[in-house]
Amino acid sequence: MSDDRLELPLFDPPERDSREELDALFDEPAPPPVADEPIVVEMLDLPEPPEVTAETVTASPEPRRPGRPAERPAAGLAARLAAGLVDLLVHVALGGILIGGSAILGAPVGWHHAVPLGFVALVFSFVYYVVPLVFWGRTPGMAVAGLRVRSLDDRPLSLPQATKHWLALLLTAATGGLGVLLALSGRSLADRLSGSQTLQH
Repeated sequence: MSDDRLELPLFDPPERDSREELDALFDEPAPPPVADEPIVVEMLDLPEPPEVTAETVTASPEPRRPGRPAERPAAGLAARLAAGLVDLLVHVALGGILIGGSAILGAPVGWHHAVPLGFVALVFSFVYYVVPLVFWGRTPGMAVAGLRVRSLDDRPLSLPQATKHWLALLLTAATGGLGVLLALSGRSLADRLSGSQTLQH
């Protein structure tokens, strides 16, 4: 047998020209050059600001600053008296309940009970006035009359301020309401002693 092997090429190698044509098909063409065009900026016609003169400054109202409290009028004498009357009626109703309840239970109240009943009324009065003034700035009577008590810097009253306000109210009641007459000047005795102001809300 002969050792000569017949080798048949599977394919003919492409010619050089056809290879260059194939390579040209897969190559990305270079982008065309972009011409530099000038950028045109259009200016907007804005209106000119108004001229500030002395007349416009004085005529324009003062802007309200953030956090600045709104000015409210001081409480009048009639509104203060109405609030005090409502609060006094609540205290009188409490006294009637205590005395009437004692009589119903068969323990009539005599003069020897004045001290303990007075102590109970005093504690009730303190809670009735001081707690609402600290938390809400008004007693039930003040709420009916549309009043609110604030400190001079328009903040809620502190516990010492509310206590002084209550003590001043007791002093006003003990003197027949003379301390309320100071309200004609804008602040009552309770407002002056506690460093507060009663405003129409």
